[in-house]
Amino acid sequence: MPRIYALCSCKNSASTIAWGTQALEKDQILRNNRTSLRGNQVRQRQQLPLSVVLQTPPPHRIDVWLPRLANVTQVVLLCLTAGGFYFTVLPLYQKALLDEAYARKEFELKKVTALLEDKYGKLRQVAVRNFVFNADADCSGFTEMMRKKDYSADTKTNPFSIDVKRCLLDEEIKSNSLSELRPNDRVVFRTALIKVADEISTIQHDAEASYQRADSDINSSNIEAYASKREFTAKMLSFLVQNKMIKPDDIARQKRKEAVEELKAERVQHYRNAVTAHMRVLMKMRWPVS
Repeated sequence: MPRIYALCSCKNSASTIAWGTQALEKDQILRNNRTSLRGNQVRQRQQLPLSVVLQTPPPHRIDVWLPRLANVTQVVLLCLTAGGFYFTVLPLYQKALLDEAYARKEFELKKVTALLEDKYGKLRQVAVRNFVFNADADCSGFTEMMRKKDYSADTKTNPFSIDVKRCLLDEEIKSNSLSELRPNDRVVFRTALIKVADEISTIQHDAEASYQRADSDINSSNIEAYASKREFTAKMLSFLVQNKMIKPDDIARQKRKEAVEELKAERVQHYRNAVTAHMRVLMKMRWPVS
């Protein structure tokens, strides 16, 4: 048995070696064929024209359209960027410029408005002052007295015959100085004027009653005091008495007349002072904030 196993082993070894040899020969033949094939290809390329050698197979559609799509995308992005700048950044910049210009103009407007308000306040003050002086003189009877040059304050020139309220309202309507006032200020002024006119009308009624009582208010206790205030008349009476150029009864009668006229003049002047005081209240009135 050992001998038979040894023989079998020898046969197997021989067959293995033969198979390996054949495999090596086949591999060598394949390599030689590949080398010869490459050499043939190189020779064929060397024999072909350069344009044919460099010619490549046509690319796939995807390879063609992908670069084009990328270029189109870049152009679209550029357009979107430019549009975004034009429709967002540029308007914001312009708005910022407009806001700055608006703020500057608003500041200048406030400055000019304040200056105009100051000028208008002075104009309004002058207008009211002119009206007060003119209306006071006309409606208190002073203008009429100066026109007639009569300072005796008798019934011809006494101010109680004037409808003071109507006079003041008429003066307000035809006043040129008050025409410069704003409509709201004109309404406010007229309202205040009506109130003052009502107060002056009450004072006028009381003063007129006092004026009418002047004759009865002169008596022996005050006749000398009022008569002596008229210095020129008192000196004339004294001269006439010394020279016996007037009768005693005439002296008493003339003295009483002068005393009554002086009392009337005093009460008229008191009334005119009251009118002036009430009219000047208009110069200190508070105006609404515009």
